Amino acid sequence: MGNLTRLSAASLASIVLDKKFLLEFHSRRNLYIPFGGKFKFDPSVRSFLESIGAQDFGEEGDLAFKIPESSLPTFEKWFYTRKGRETDPYTELVEEMVDILHLFKDLPREAVSQMDLIGNFTEGTHFPGREYPKNLSTKRYLEVFDVGFKEPYASHLINLSKSPDPKVSLVTRKEILSEKADDGRRISDHSRYVIPNIGI
Repeated sequence: MGNLTRLSAASLASIVLDKKFLLEFHSRRNLYIPFGGKFKFDPSVRSFLESIGAQDFGEEGDLAFKIPESSLPTFEKWFYTRKGRETDPYTELVEEMVDILHLFKDLPREAVSQMDLIGNFTEGTHFPGREYPKNLSTKRYLEVFDVGFKEPYASHLINLSKSPDPKVSLVTRKEILSEKADDGRRISDHSRYVIPNIGI
């Protein structure tokens, strides 16, 4: 089927509080990143993915694997139907805000006031510093969601951003585009996707 490409598909959450964007601090990479993560696909879809050459699947159910470059149009046609896979970032928000960062004891779906799809992006990158073979091309599909929180969750996030060593930060558009927060920490380049109508 030709050359292989490393493919992944993920959600990003554009969370605006006090007219600033909420980012999380990724301690291992020592920088701020958007909330979100890899989409998962339904088990029933695996046979379809394997039929178009998908292989070397990562964590169970993640839309992350190697695929022949010639199969990308078929994958994209399926992906954009938004069927047989996750279609919002709720699961990742719970994992990051509750299980990993411990920002909340729980995060019921009704605490989230909105999760509206506002953008689709694709990018090719070699992911500097990652373990993937350097000669393997990569393709990443991103869906960006406008995410809002009801009270008291929204106020709690704002207060957490003001702590001396914050796990989250509220940053401006200017900080994101400069890839550096006012507190001196770096901001990931893909954080710019959470800015509406950025037109990257």
